[in-house]
Amino acid sequence: MNDRNEVFLIGKVFGEPRVGKTKTGGTVAQFSVCVRRPEPSKSSDIINVVAWDSVAEEVSVGFNDGTGIQLKGRIQKTSYISQDGTRRSNTKVYAQEIERTDENRKVLP
Repeated sequence: MNDRNEVFLIGKVFGEPRVGKTKTGGTVAQFSVCVRRPEPSKSSDIINVVAWDSVAEEVSVGFNDGTGIQLKGRIQKTSYISQDGTRRSNTKVYAQEIERTDENRKVLP
């Protein structure tokens, strides 16, 4: 079996995406996706997502708070030392494909 870092999320955009330009002119979007946990749980998770270039452009014109979304991407965990000297870590999904969804449509295999 080949190792693979691939994730599929289906949920709703949580909050307004932040879209900007890099120093080299690329587009970057940062946003969160709210996903429900499997039944019988009534809880949800908020997943931080980053998108680059053409995917970020899609986010900037078609997604806002509450928009249904499905995405495919990869998970990346980073760690760093904060200003107060403590080790911190951060996990994000880097989106490679996104699509708008509606509440009643089942998407992705």
